[in-house]
Parts: sequence; structure tokens; C-alpha cells
Amino acid sequence: MSKNLRKRSKAYKPKQLSSNAHFKALVMARPLSETVKAKFLSDVDVSILAMSRGVTNIDHFHKLATMVEICAIMVKGVFHEKSYEPFIIEAKNGLYRSKQRYEKCGAFGLDGLGLKALKDTISIFSDVLDNITGNDLANAIDIINKNIQEKNFYTPEMMAA
Repeated sequence: MSKNLRKRSKAYKPKQLSSNAHFKALVMARPLSETVKAKFLSDVDVSILAMSRGVTNIDHFHKLATMVEICAIMVKGVFHEKSYEPFIIEAKNGLYRSKQRYEKCGAFGLDGLGLKALKDTISIFSDVLDNITGNDLANAIDIINKNIQEKNFYTPEMMAA
């Protein structure tokens, strides 16, 4: 009772393990380096400065939105810190209003409440970066990418529900 089994058209070639996989695992399990933290914070500082002066481009907006999302994911999922949530929600609302302004007028801009909330969120982001590992950051970015692919975007109405 032998069945006709189809033969593979290609020879089986297993993926080779990386020779430095253990090194990558160790590096990702450590806290973020000062260089990585400085890069993130300098990008965010440039973006908030551009946003407050009205010379923002779409990259600045996306950097700020990513920073706010990383904060939201880390505060909710890793640190379980409820006291930061109002600042993050207001920062999201400020960015949402800024995007609406861009779609209506062609220029990004923040109102006073949004700017203050974003500045507060930057200090939260700094604390978050001091207390996470490379794996935590990679997981947060994966969650953000998954939400983008699923078109699961933030709207203020989401918070009202």
C-alpha cells in the first residue's frame, strides 16, 4: 500500500545558523546603549522643534508618532504605569489634530495643549529608554508595524469608547 509521493523539485537546504546569533541575543537582552538613546532623543528633539516652529515635514510627524506609540506600548504592556496614560493620550490627540490640520491646510502644527503633552511625553520616553532592552524596543516596533499593516490607527473616538 504505497502511495505515490511527489518528490521535491529542489534539494532541501536548511537555513544556516548565524555564527554570531548568541552575540546578537546577548546584545538585545541588555539595556539600550547611550548612543542609541541619544539618537532617539535627538531625532525627537529635532522633530518637536520643527513642529513648534511650523517647518515640519512628514518624517518629523512620523518620528513623533512613533515615539508616542513606543511610550504607550511600554507604559501599558511593560511598566503597567497608569499615571502616564493621560499625557500619552493627550499627545496622541495633539498629533491627531496636527494631522487633521495638515490634511486641511497642508501644514503640520501643534496647538498649545498638544505641544505641552508632547513635551511631557518626551520626558516619559526618556525614562522608558533608560529602562528597556533592545528586545523590548524591537517588540514595540513590531507591534507598531503590525498595527500599521492592519490599518489599526489611533483616533480620539477610540478613547471615548
